[in-house]
Amino acid sequence: PTRRSSDLAGMKRAYIITEIEYWNDIFRLNQRFMSNFIFRGQGNADWSLKTSLARMVENHHPNYIEKAMPASYEQRMMDEFQWKYPSYEKGHIPESDEAIEWLSLMQHYGSPTRMLDFSYSMYVALFMAIDGSFHDKSAIWALNKHVLNEKLIRKYCTENDTNVVSGDVREKYIYEEATKAINRRFYTKKDDENSYLYAIRPQLSNERINRQQGLFVIPSSIEIGFEDILKEYYDSGQYGQMRFDDVVRLSVDHSFGQQTVAVLKIEIPKTLKYGLSTLLRQMNITSETMYPGLDGLARSMSCLRDAMGDYKAD
Repeated sequence: PTRRSSDLAGMKRAYIITEIEYWNDIFRLNQRFMSNFIFRGQGNADWSLKTSLARMVENHHPNYIEKAMPASYEQRMMDEFQWKYPSYEKGHIPESDEAIEWLSLMQHYGSPTRMLDFSYSMYVALFMAIDGSFHDKSAIWALNKHVLNEKLIRKYCTENDTNVVSGDVREKYIYEEATKAINRRFYTKKDDENSYLYAIRPQLSNERINRQQGLFVIPSSIEIGFEDILKEYYDSGQYGQMRFDDVVRLSVDHSFGQQTVAVLKIEIPKTLKYGLSTLLRQMNITSETMYPGLDGLARSMSCLRDAMGDYKAD
């Protein structure tokens, strides 16, 4: 259904899909509102939010039924990577139980993991959405970090008999909970038990994470899909399309709370790619700045250079 901003009065945790009409529409969104979110760009708007681990297992076993298969793959890949990693890297080596650090390293070097890359920057996500994409529409996914943290904060307060939690304590708790969830990967979730999405940064950064203002969103369970867990974070009755003008009005209306929108999906038509690419180059957001070393320079050679054919010049 198509919704208007007025439909959201008094509501929380909506899931909104919208589409920009002009390349500079992205600047019309209120930055205070957008600071509630973390962002991921995907080259095809039809792609769901799915981890590289899930995609790999599905590709290897398109007809598999066994729920434990992703966990089995993850366990064996991590064991092998941890065993062989010191042969390649003599510097910092994480402890064997530092699951997030190991998955971060594996993700960095291209191994499939349960991690999904996100960024604190909407413009970095915009670059990732359109760079190298030739689909009719790409998309920016925005997840509300306050909504993601809310369940975990409640869990912490219940466990510690308190109503207050500082930012540092919250971040430490989320990191520890995510580590526990990964290390107990074969645990079978009960039907009435919550699943979680942990938005975290690894303790040890790298140049790519720094350049991309990156973080990861990690599911507590890999026996079910990422978007199945995401359903626990928004109100299914508040799911629908919204005109971009209405999203802009919503973003500037401070009567709405921080958790009014849980998920925002911004679709980007291919025709706007030239204008957006030019904008991002002016902001110095290119493959050369997003990826370190000669890899980034080489990637940058394939950028869109002419507004012809499918692309609008303005």
